[in-house]
Order: sequence, then structure tokens, then C-alpha cells
Amino acid sequence: MAQHAVDFEEWYRGAHPRLGTSLALAFGDVNLAQDALDEACSRALERWDRVAAMQSPTAWVYTVAFNDARRRLRRAGLERRILRSRRTESVQPPAGE
Repeated sequence: MAQHAVDFEEWYRGAHPRLGTSLALAFGDVNLAQDALDEACSRALERWDRVAAMQSPTAWVYTVAFNDARRRLRRAGLERRILRSRRTESVQPPAGE
């Protein structure tokens, strides 16, 4: 196994639980936090040589996960607004009736 993969695994075991808790508290949604953290950890693993060399790999992963969670919330809000507007349009009678 490559050395960077072992390093990632060690980092992951130590940092993942704390990051998950922090994100769940920040967003009030454990599932959202876990999904965003999984995405961020996946990105970190792909770039581990660069991420591991950063001053704080944990801060980088937290920031990526936080931004991913915010993006997911914005997208969900937009989808709800679009669905609501379409339901409103379909309930209104056609013009001229």
C-alpha cells in the first residue's frame, strides 16, 4: 500500500469523527453533514499528496465539506421554490376563463 494512503487512513480515523460532529452541529442535519464530509474526504484522498502538505489538512477538509453542505442546501431550496411555483401555475385557471 502506498505511504500516502496509509497516512490518509491514519488522518481519516483521527479526524473524521470530529469533523462529522462539527458539521452536524453547524447544519443541524446529520445526514447532510455526513454526505458533505464523505464528498470532502473523497476529494482529499484524490489530492492527498497536496492536502497532506498543507498547514492543516483537517481545516481544508472541513472547509470543502462546509461549502458542499451549503451548496446542497441552496440547491434543495431552489428545487423547492421551483416545485412550488410550478404547482401554483398548474392550479391557476387559464387566462380568459
